[in-house]
Amino acid sequence: MQLIDIILLSCNHSSYTKMAIQFLMRNTLTPFRFIFCDDSTDDTLEYLKSVNHEKIILHSNKLRGIPKAINEGIDKVESRYYVIMANDVFVGYNWLSPLLEEAQKYDLGIISPYVFPNNVMVKHPPLDEETRFMYKKFMNLRSKYIKKSDDVNISTLNMILREVYGQFEPFTVKFVKKYSNLPLHPNFINPCISLIDGSTNIRYDENYGRFGYHDVDFWKQMNIIYRKKCGTTYKSYAHHFIYTTTRKDHVIYHNMHKKPEYGYDKNREYFLKKWKSYTSWKNV
Repeated sequence: MQLIDIILLSCNHSSYTKMAIQFLMRNTLTPFRFIFCDDSTDDTLEYLKSVNHEKIILHSNKLRGIPKAINEGIDKVESRYYVIMANDVFVGYNWLSPLLEEAQKYDLGIISPYVFPNNVMVKHPPLDEETRFMYKKFMNLRSKYIKKSDDVNISTLNMILREVYGQFEPFTVKFVKKYSNLPLHPNFINPCISLIDGSTNIRYDENYGRFGYHDVDFWKQMNIIYRKKCGTTYKSYAHHFIYTTTRKDHVIYHNMHKKPEYGYDKNREYFLKKWKSYTSWKNV
């Protein structure tokens, strides 16, 4: 079987990167190869060099921005299906195999696992008492130990996972077993971790700045231009620590528009103009 390429983005925050890689190596049962796209200035690069697994390292001393970094990773992809993921995503047991199966079964362009807390934040099921309790606990722990600090160590991340899940991998197995009968959630993807059908030759639009709307644009390309369906499956589970890969100076998503270096407002303006023009052209 051909190796599945996994493009992993990192920009400092080495504790997250180290744990993300450990979870990938432990819980990925499908043969794969790493493509590391790294813009770090901390000890991340040295760790990536030490990873004992087939890999390609694409390191830059300059901040490339997410679209450009991903595209450089895509240029190295050899598998039809490949994964794009952030360095603050921890995958559950056997997460990749169901994504491949669903992508092939339904001819999907992009498919994501169920991602906690992302899916809870957009009010996707399950929204039972257990899930709501987990969500509240995670957000409280995140606010206490992560929100105001860039220097989060591995023991803290493990503590948070333990407090939220008990044992993470057994929980993911239980979750999938319980909810795998739920239908594919159409037209919603988790850009923090997705499986892509590379036969489309899709790429990120590098006209976007560092953060914002580049991921929605990617989905629109796949869905509208390439006519491929996208979705999220409950047969695979991952945890996302949220707003880490793009984070700087304790800035989080809700006030990134106040920081000009992120280009958020310009990205929004470009996105609306681009897709309005495309829609108008298609309606002629």
